[in-house]
Amino acid sequence: MKYVVLLEKHESVYTATVPALPGCQSQGKTEAEALNNIRTAIADTLARIKVATVEVQAPTARISDHPWARFSGMWKDDPTFDDFLAEIEAARHRLDAESSSE
Repeated sequence: MKYVVLLEKHESVYTATVPALPGCQSQGKTEAEALNNIRTAIADTLARIKVATVEVQAPTARISDHPWARFSGMWKDDPTFDDFLAEIEAARHRLDAESSSE
């Protein structure tokens, strides 16, 4: 198996950390020593852990509880809605132009 190892140089030591294995970290006086030590740490970690899968029921949010829910879909059959959105966009562009020229 291959793992991404983060090597960090401190004053007199290198620290090796494996992001995929929380808590799996080692050190060495050189990069090579830190990498060798992290290989051992990875093997030790994998020997201790067990991988399990759990299923969690996602909470169901009720749309009707949202204050804007009553507006949902109210414009879906309105042929003027695209024109309305275009007018809003044009107004925003005018405001942006005015504020950037100040």
